[in-house]
Amino acid sequence: MKRRDILKMAPAALVAGAVPAVALAQPETPVETLFREWLRLFEIEQSVYEVSPAGSDADTAAATQSLMAVERKMVAVPAQTERDWMLKAVAISCFGVFPVEDEHHPIWAEAKALVA
Repeated sequence: MKRRDILKMAPAALVAGAVPAVALAQPETPVETLFREWLRLFEIEQSVYEVSPAGSDADTAAATQSLMAVERKMVAVPAQTERDWMLKAVAISCFGVFPVEDEHHPIWAEAKALVA
């Protein structure tokens, strides 16, 4: 199974529609802002993979690199809420497609801090 096939299964539309109305009234956190940017780039990456399913051309590589750059920024920004952490986990794992197996990944330290 290719990355494109896996990404097609990601429920991007469901996540965008699952935000409670109360959350929309509150100011956006830096992680939420980055997640919106990540989601925009994720959709671009998906459309590029439709043109080049093998993912071997320059456009596909550029789209993936842009997406991963935002993921790195998200990891660097501290989560202010549990929702921030969840958005980071969604982006880093690409909707759960890729596991975050490294037990020393910064996201796990954040999870411990949030639940402590």
